[in-house]
Amino acid sequence: DLDEVDASTRTNDVWVAKEAVQKAAGLGMGLPPQSFEVYGRNVIDIGIDDINHIFNIHRWKAILNGQLTSLAIAEKV
Repeated sequence: DLDEVDASTRTNDVWVAKEAVQKAAGLGMGLPPQSFEVYGRNVIDIGIDDINHIFNIHRWKAILNGQLTSLAIAEKV
């Protein structure tokens, strides 16, 4: 079903972007993925320990081993 494939792709894209932000923040899973939103955003503003942090998310897709793969890097501004 195309809707299932699309939903799975979007879920993977969101997870990859959230993981990139968690790593860029230096907190990993210490920054709960449900505490910020990345869907449809390339700039993320997150309050961590009462300090605002801004991250730019760079996303792309590549075919690796025959599979379409989502990639993301977050950079702290």
